[in-house]
Amino acid sequence: MTGLRSRPNRRPYLLACIGTDWEANLPEHFIRHYLDLEIRPQNFVIALHSDKRDFLEATLKIFRGYGIEPRRIWRGPFNPVRMGTLKKEMQREFIPRGDWVVHADLDEFHEYPAPLTEYLEDRERSGENVVVSCFIDGDRTYKLRFGSTSESGRYVKPPPAPETVQWPSWPRDEKLLLALT
Repeated sequence: MTGLRSRPNRRPYLLACIGTDWEANLPEHFIRHYLDLEIRPQNFVIALHSDKRDFLEATLKIFRGYGIEPRRIWRGPFNPVRMGTLKKEMQREFIPRGDWVVHADLDEFHEYPAPLTEYLEDRERSGENVVVSCFIDGDRTYKLRFGSTSESGRYVKPPPAPETVQWPSWPRDEKLLLALT
């Protein structure tokens, strides 16, 4: 077996690009939540994004206080394409092949039916390498998907999500269901 328990140094990674200008009150809650899920500080693969130096410095101080060193600092206007590219680059550079990757935004606090490493071990024993779930943001429910990299280093993309919108008031040009890659 090549699961998480058989390789004691193997633990899931957290991959995130965090905007520091708008959500200054959340970093400490975010960090504590994922540390409580047993994601090690060295397995936080984080990029911080900011237009304002003051907020960036304050957020850096919070992360460093928990022994977490952001892997990238991104200054300038937000661009979703740039963010996606940055996350893919960090995953290739910092996350070993075959390891699990949890994708979360700063305001997303995942919960699992068992401790995370135990839950992922169960998925591996079942032959799964992708977890598909839902999360609630306000009054809307979204698909949440994360997966692992294959032994070849390629990201194992989750199965396609249905392109249905549950709420007619949601703008038609928005993509409600996205693969978190």
